[in-house]
Amino acid sequence: MVLPWKTAINVAKLDLSRGSATPHLLNRRARVVGAGAEHSGKRFQLDWHTVRLFLYRCFKRLGDIIVSALGIILLGIPMVIAAVAIKIESRGPVLDLAERIGKDGRPFVLMRFQTGHEFSQSDEPARTASFLRRTHLDAAPQLFNVLMGSMSIIGPSAESREFYRASRQEIPQIRQRLLVRPGMSGLEKAAGATELARGTESPNVEYVRMQSGLLDLKIFALTLFVLFHDDNGSA
Repeated sequence: MVLPWKTAINVAKLDLSRGSATPHLLNRRARVVGAGAEHSGKRFQLDWHTVRLFLYRCFKRLGDIIVSALGIILLGIPMVIAAVAIKIESRGPVLDLAERIGKDGRPFVLMRFQTGHEFSQSDEPARTASFLRRTHLDAAPQLFNVLMGSMSIIGPSAESREFYRASRQEIPQIRQRLLVRPGMSGLEKAAGATELARGTESPNVEYVRMQSGLLDLKIFALTLFVLFHDDNGSA
């Protein structure tokens, strides 16, 4: 009487002598190994994307600190002069403080120089206010927002809570902007787009989707070009 396990051994030997080597078993094992390798590859890709995004955010924050600190040092004296001139020409405060919504929906106080005509002591617009708006120096105090971490040099424009509430119907993806810090300049400002057509997505939303170090450098270079050229295109 041949035991079952001996029969199995004889069948295996027969398969080997015929060159088959139980291909159905080998193919099954290959499929299992292949599936495991594919799953491992997906997990590696996901981990690499997470690491890349983490490194990008770390270097961007480091760049924000360096650029904002250098900007405060270089513009320190002009900002002091501007503050004194605003105080002389106006009856209101030196800074315009406004609540804005930042990353993860956290509110913060956005700072900029006061340039409103209603604070002028005469009927004509204050010369200091006009100069600050023309040279974009009215936004210089936002460098302190960047240094403190509530803003970034490059990012979506900072908006109020009412803006997000009013825009939810027109731009359903508007809250994606809250995934990153708002910026002093961004894809919308650098491109000169001030108004969006109804039903279209904001360039700020597109920035969140496409954010990268190379895109930030392009926007930063375009922003510098805009800063050193007036509305007429002359330097």
